Amino acid sequence: MMGAPKTDGGVAYFVALTLLLAASLSTFLVANAYPLISTEAGILLAVCVAAGGALGIAVVLGARTAAALFLGATAAFCIDLIYRLEGSKVLLVLVPVTCLALAWVLRRHIASVVSVASAVLLVTTLVIPAPGTDDRVRDRREVKAGAGSANGSLPVVLHLVLDEHIGIDGLPAELADSAGLRRWLTDFYVERGFRLYTGAYSEYLDTRNSLANLLNFTSEADPWAHLANGESRPYLLKESAYFRHLLARGYRLHVYQSDYMDFCRVPGVTYSSCNDYSSRKIGAVYQTNLGILERAKFIFHSFFAGSYYIQKARTVYGTKLRRSFPVLPAWEKVTSRVGPIPVLPVLANLESDLRRAARGDAFFAHLLIPHYPYVLDESCHLRAKIRDWLDNAPSVPPREHALNTAGSRAERYPRYFAQIRCQQTLLDRLFTAMKEAGVWDDAIVILHGDHGSRIVENLPFAINSERMTAADVRDAFSILFAIRSAGQDAAVLRGERRLQGLLSEALGIPMRESPLKVYLRAEDDTALK
Repeated sequence: MMGAPKTDGGVAYFVALTLLLAASLSTFLVANAYPLISTEAGILLAVCVAAGGALGIAVVLGARTAAALFLGATAAFCIDLIYRLEGSKVLLVLVPVTCLALAWVLRRHIASVVSVASAVLLVTTLVIPAPGTDDRVRDRREVKAGAGSANGSLPVVLHLVLDEHIGIDGLPAELADSAGLRRWLTDFYVERGFRLYTGAYSEYLDTRNSLANLLNFTSEADPWAHLANGESRPYLLKESAYFRHLLARGYRLHVYQSDYMDFCRVPGVTYSSCNDYSSRKIGAVYQTNLGILERAKFIFHSFFAGSYYIQKARTVYGTKLRRSFPVLPAWEKVTSRVGPIPVLPVLANLESDLRRAARGDAFFAHLLIPHYPYVLDESCHLRAKIRDWLDNAPSVPPREHALNTAGSRAERYPRYFAQIRCQQTLLDRLFTAMKEAGVWDDAIVILHGDHGSRIVENLPFAINSERMTAADVRDAFSILFAIRSAGQDAAVLRGERRLQGLLSEALGIPMRESPLKVYLRAEDDTALK
């Protein structure tokens, strides 16, 4: 007669937790185009092994029931990391309850069950690559159908959206570094023949609304105007009067875009090329000179940043426990975003393309620079410690409907300014490439932001309108706008001008006038995308 199956022991729990964590980490790395065969991945795998060993020892010491429940809770946590449960309130409750219930019911053999499931996930991850994992930085999609030939009499157009670039008049006067940057930026553009509009502003807080309305010369209150309604990221632009204007004139259209917003599927618009880059995949960090331990830390923080439970715990700790017990240490979130890092190779590729530019080419690029996190110093060197990669606000807001304090704002602006100074060096390389191609002299070059720095104290939401200050409005909506074209004298032009109006004026396309305004976000959402 066969005996009953043995209860899982310490070795089984060691294997189970190690495989569970390793499988979840591998899934994350593969999805983010980060090499599994790397020293930093090895370091994190060693951490998984150590965690498994600790659980195995706990079982040997007699804490089997607690270990079973811990394994169930960890399984729920990993499911959240892999499948992002925050989109369903039901699953956020159902998954952990189910995992803990199964861990209790199957507590004698839960380690074996988790080991088998984790091994299957790990093998599947290694054998079947995730879509797009071979694209770490950039994917060029040549679109030849209907692209046609360009009108050789047309000057080259270079149109760059510098995401989150504040305007000249928006620079915070109370910060000592602002005056010097204002003079330096003004001189930079004037010396290169640009007209600089110091009071330019966006009517919108968010990129998707700002650019969708800009590319159609409209000022719509509808948050889904010109976008595929209800589409999640990438937001899909479904119409563009601007692109149609360029094509009607005889331009070949080249687009460079992130995975935040897709400009390359507008019906009826033909593209000569569409160049994609990921603004979210941490694989971009692998191509940098960041130290191995810092890379391992960045992967670790990025991995756990995907958990709703971690985010919720940090918020409760910061807004409840720490405010009640100030002696508790801060639990600050280390950024998990790559920010401008993947933009650097895109700019290098654009520079190369501009050296081959010919009359009739139009280049439109949405570049996530100087967008947070502030990872680059003014010489374009990556900051060596990821703790110095600041986002536009602390992870825990100072109060309800707020984002920064005066102190955290003053800490962030100098880092933001350094990233702008780096950006200008990169822009100059583009201009030099155009000169080398012989297309600079009569080229039309348009540079602008899509919204302000958003290093605000008070969130620009409708519910917060009475608390907002003039500085908040500038931080949120002031943008850079500079344009250069043949026959146009360099100048510094003051006065409030909205973004769509400036572009329509530059192209000679009339748009309907409306009062000076900005749109405050309606929903209470403290995350500025």
